Amino acid sequence: NQPFSVGSHSVTAKYSADASYNASTSSTISFTVAKDTPALGLSAANQNSSGQYIGGQATVFNIQVANGAIVGNYNSQTGAVAPVPVAPPTGTVTVSGFPSGTSAVGSLSPAVDVTTQAVESVATVTAPAGTPAGNYNVTINYSGDSNYNSTSGSATITVVSPGTGLASTTTATSSGT
Repeated sequence: NQPFSVGSHSVTAKYSADASYNASTSSTISFTVAKDTPALGLSAANQNSSGQYIGGQATVFNIQVANGAIVGNYNSQTGAVAPVPVAPPTGTVTVSGFPSGTSAVGSLSPAVDVTTQAVESVATVTAPAGTPAGNYNVTINYSGDSNYNSTSGSATITVVSPGTGLASTTTATSSGT
């Protein structure tokens, strides 16, 4: 089923009958679909166990824009969610607060959230390898579209020097001639 668009709708169920059951028509049900205010998320692959981002390499930040109603109904204890057919958010996100040289605008592409299996959209922005270690107060602005309200969110991102908070061990063996 396709999602209903924002606005007023009405539905009626009809059953045409068979050898066992008579035809039937339900009462009309009217309803209104309102714009959703999406939930925003920010992540990257190069995090240490403390949630800090490891510098010294380009960092691709994934910005998730997800249906707020679905995110709000996700049960983290059971993993239960009832994804409903919704249109993914479209448009762009703008990120501010990173040092110069970081891409500031990302275009959204449809995706599926790996945790909830719900439709969402993802944009990427890249912080260059030379991003200095430090705390950055980052603000994400979503432009909105015909189904989703514009919204913004902020977070403090910590970039640490390479090797901070990481432990690595390399073991090599050699055999033969």
